[in-house]
Amino acid sequence: MATKIYVSSSTGSDANPGTEVSPIATLAEAYSRVTDGQPDWVLFRRGDTWDESWDEWKKSGTDSSNRIVIRAYGDVSTPRPILCAKDDDNWFAIGDGGNISVFDIDFYNRFRDPGHADYDPAALGHDALWFFAGTDNIRVEGCRFRYNRHGCSFQEDAGRTPDNCVVYRCAFDYNYPDGAGLASGLFMTEGSGFTLEECTFFHNGYLSGDPTNNRNHNLYLDNVDNLTFRGNFSIQSSNICAKMKGDWERSMVGGLYEKNVMGYSQIGLSFGGNAENTDDFPPNGVIAFDNQVIQDNVFMHFGENVIPDQPQRRAIGIKVIEDSSFVRNYCILSENTVAPSPSHPIPDQAAQWLLDIPLGEQTNIVFTDNVIHRWRVGVQDPIRIDPASGYTETGTISGQADGYWVDYNRDLDAYALEKGYGTTYVHLMNAACENRRGSWDTDLTAEAVYDWVVAGYTPA
Repeated sequence: MATKIYVSSSTGSDANPGTEVSPIATLAEAYSRVTDGQPDWVLFRRGDTWDESWDEWKKSGTDSSNRIVIRAYGDVSTPRPILCAKDDDNWFAIGDGGNISVFDIDFYNRFRDPGHADYDPAALGHDALWFFAGTDNIRVEGCRFRYNRHGCSFQEDAGRTPDNCVVYRCAFDYNYPDGAGLASGLFMTEGSGFTLEECTFFHNGYLSGDPTNNRNHNLYLDNVDNLTFRGNFSIQSSNICAKMKGDWERSMVGGLYEKNVMGYSQIGLSFGGNAENTDDFPPNGVIAFDNQVIQDNVFMHFGENVIPDQPQRRAIGIKVIEDSSFVRNYCILSENTVAPSPSHPIPDQAAQWLLDIPLGEQTNIVFTDNVIHRWRVGVQDPIRIDPASGYTETGTISGQADGYWVDYNRDLDAYALEKGYGTTYVHLMNAACENRRGSWDTDLTAEAVYDWVVAGYTPA
């Protein structure tokens, strides 16, 4: 029989029975009362904060239909419960646990937030929520991850992979590395059956003015099969909005990317290895990516707002290595896509392609019914394809005059202004990161922005 364990840092005591009217106080006591193999609930009081961690979680629910549930309780108008650990440990490092759902928690490290009174420049980052080694059937919904190193990680170990996991309506913002280390909003290695839907990824991989690492991204998925990436914002990454990595050891098979809005970074979607390590690139004849379908997305403003001290200057919508399919992508970019700024100009020789497939080893590349507008007009062709690639292009609309469209000025700044969220994409993204269960604003979703932008790219 499932047990509900109520926890409050402000009103609880570990001597209490753990009911809603008489909650316990600490994470450690909550863990001790969870029964392995049972669908117990741990409920954190909204408005409370815990400066402690679950360092070794090794308990699981019964099965995928009877999960352990971690969630919030109390007045829905108050802030989410906050889990915060200052030191270099993980809030939720799960070894063998699985069949778990996590709802409505704010994983916020205030010690790494320069705007907070408790900010400590020496505070180390960590993975806020870490699912490790065979943690199957995980659902994370309505959570926020900010000022960590990796917001949420799913990692393989010794052949045990995190499979059948869902991350839904979560926000990942301002997660950044320690010094020159690695960081991302979300990181996953070698799982299968992964769904990322209606999430917001904003400003991950760096702090303003910090030197950046070209391997820091809004999200980084390494050899993840049967991926669904739908209805997400991925805006202003340190480098890549969504990095997909396949290598010579195993392929990344099956991916659907649709109704996403990406931009204000160097690269939108990247499929390949890492330029820093040539061993990541597969030899001839090995397919690193197979059956990847990218359809009905919006890509905008690449090359703008490139982070100071960035070692490269690029403006690429989609970068591909190996076998993929591209179907019905709306690649809509305004005239300021790669406009140089006085302090951080983008060299004319920098990479500035909408679709970049530079190697001759690909097969079955299909680019169909796309809309391209003002992609670095007059400097480079928007598509760079090696002549040896197996590539088919049909139905592309490109090079039209501005007056051809109903409204070619539709971008995130214009959307924020029209909908009353502010005057810039930063205002819009900050509002989207605040969007949460119980008061969900559909205007703050990538699909709403997608529909609005595409409506502007209807012939007048």
